[in-house]
This record gives sequence, C-alpha cells and structure tokens, in this order.
Amino acid sequence: MESKIPLVPVGRNCRAGYCINASFFVACGNIPEIDLPSYTALRDRPEANWHKKTIRDAIGKKFTIKLPKVLLLGDSISLGYRESVRENLRGVMQVYYPPENGRMAAYTFRALYEWSRDYAWSRDTALVYWNNGLWDVARIFGDEPQTPLPEYENLIGRTYRRLKYLFPKAQIIFATTTPVLEETNSEALSRYNADIDRYNEAAARIVMESGGIVHDLHGAKNFYPPEAYQDGTHFKPQVYQFIAKAVSDLLLRLANN
Repeated sequence: MESKIPLVPVGRNCRAGYCINASFFVACGNIPEIDLPSYTALRDRPEANWHKKTIRDAIGKKFTIKLPKVLLLGDSISLGYRESVRENLRGVMQVYYPPENGRMAAYTFRALYEWSRDYAWSRDTALVYWNNGLWDVARIFGDEPQTPLPEYENLIGRTYRRLKYLFPKAQIIFATTTPVLEETNSEALSRYNADIDRYNEAAARIVMESGGIVHDLHGAKNFYPPEAYQDGTHFKPQVYQFIAKAVSDLLLRLANN
C-alpha cells in the first residue's frame, strides 16, 4: 500500500483505441485532492449490486497517502525558506512548522511544549530540521551575547534531547547560523561573525556527539556577498530560494536512505 504508483499514459499497455468504460477516470474519486464521488459510487449501480458491502466499504473511501513527515524549526532565516521547502517537497514529503519565529534557543526549547500540544505533532515524524543562533549571539546596547555560550551549549543539548523525546523515530538535523553584515550593526543591536563562528562550532559538536546531523547553511567565508542581503541579517527572496533548494535536497536524500 505504501509503494509508489507507476504513472504511465493511458493506452500504453492496452490495445484498445479508447476506453469503453472511461475507467481511467474512475480512480479520481479516491484521490484526496479531487472532489469527486468515490470509486464505488462512480462504478457500481445500485440495481446491479455489483459491489458487496465489504468491497463497497473498501473502495468507497479516499486514498490515504503516507508521506514522510518533516518538521522545520528555526528563527527568521527559517521563516524565509520554509514555505519554499514545503512547495519543493509537495507530494513527496509532508512538511510542517509552527506558525511563529523560534527566536533564541531558550524560546524554542520552552515553546516545544505548547507547539507539540497545540498542533498535535506526529510522533512518527521522520526528520526534524532545526536551528537557533542569531538571537542568541545578538548584543543589545553593547552588552554580551544575549545567550552566554555555556548556556547556549546547554540549551542545544537539552533541545536535541527534547526533540528525540517528542519524535523518537526522527533524524535530527541542525542548521548552522548564517553570517551577518557587521557594517549594519548599531549601538542598540549588533551581531558579530566571530560570535557566530564560536556558537556554530559549539552547536555542531554537541549535535554530532548526540547522533544528529549538521547542515552547513553558514557556508565558507564570503559565501553570501553583500548584495545577497536585504538588511544586515536577512536575505533577498532569490537567496532564500537558493537556501530552500539546498534544504529540500538534503531532506530528500535523508528520506530516501
């Protein structure tokens, strides 16, 4: 039941010039996205009673297509690419995410309780793609990073374990924090790439030691040129499309392994 349906043109294997019963339209009634009567309603005739109750109950329902489930978690960078990832994987994987920004590591860790409760997330989720970092390294009014590095390390480890508890079958993927344009920093809010490098290194070590996977969204030095940004932190739409393709390709490879 979970095997892929081979899609071939009508007439490929049939010698008839046309379908006398138009049977190639009949199964449309069982496809969830198409609003048509079921197979048995289209095919059976009450006066003929061709389908007994057992068969009528079996083929009088919509198909249930079991697609691998993928959960996306993260900050505003994730918000920039997640809808495109869902579109890229439509019909192949079921992609879902909370309707808000995951912000800093402490926020995501705490919000997992409400999100998993309020949105009835499935425990058979196959992949969780997650990141936190930009809010954690932020320096407000010239202070130290909002989340001190030891606390960030602790939260990354605890979040990983919380995700494994909520989704015991899932492979956890952590995405590294993307770089920023430091020249856009202000006294009120600043981020530094040296901090991002330290936090990425710590998170990657903890996730890999825990058995997870690290996806390098940060890239090599100067991977994102200044013209890729719409501000000092966030990217232009075409760059988010580029990131979404990289995320989608990774998720597809992992799901097919």
